[in-house]
Amino acid sequence: MSATYLLKLVPWALAAISTGLLVTVTRKYERLSEQIVEHRRNDMHLRRGEYFPTFAGTAVDGSRRIVGESAHPGDRQVIFLLTSTCPYCKRTLPTWKTLAGRLDSASYPNARVFALTTDSVQIATSFAKSHELGFPVIPFTQPKQARLAHAFTVPQTLVVNHAGLVLFSRIGVMDTRVAMDSVLAVIAAPDPLPRRSQTVSAPESNGATDRR
Repeated sequence: MSATYLLKLVPWALAAISTGLLVTVTRKYERLSEQIVEHRRNDMHLRRGEYFPTFAGTAVDGSRRIVGESAHPGDRQVIFLLTSTCPYCKRTLPTWKTLAGRLDSASYPNARVFALTTDSVQIATSFAKSHELGFPVIPFTQPKQARLAHAFTVPQTLVVNHAGLVLFSRIGVMDTRVAMDSVLAVIAAPDPLPRRSQTVSAPESNGATDRR
């Protein structure tokens, strides 16, 4: 094989290597983009296993409510996060109203339903009246509370236990019977067992144990 022939192959070889590198970099970029999107999506709402912040709020009907915890183990709070300008919230309202009606019965004595909104008290009051919402609608009074609750992503449907542990979390429109049945199943189920602590032996030099 002559040197001239080999020199002719060099551009083709370089092109093949460049193409291979480009494909590899493109795939890595796509995977990284997917991971970033997933991370941002997870950061937009509280996920199952996380905790909803506890705060006291005043509903538009004037009643005081404690959201995020209850004194009775086994209690469930169903929390709707919404705004008056969200079209997807309005599409979800029929399901939320049906769900609230189902929970307002002797079959679910451990469930309480709340709607939380970043709207002003005046707008929230008007919205609750115009849509004939039969559950308490509580406006956030502090931006800190809304941010801790990830309330700027709407609509959201959450179920938390008496300690505020999120048992069910869904973002987006909820307009199917299957989704509503999923919420009811979580409410009727017992609390998940706490994770067993794992003891890790530390080096003998410091004589401590790390409990996670």
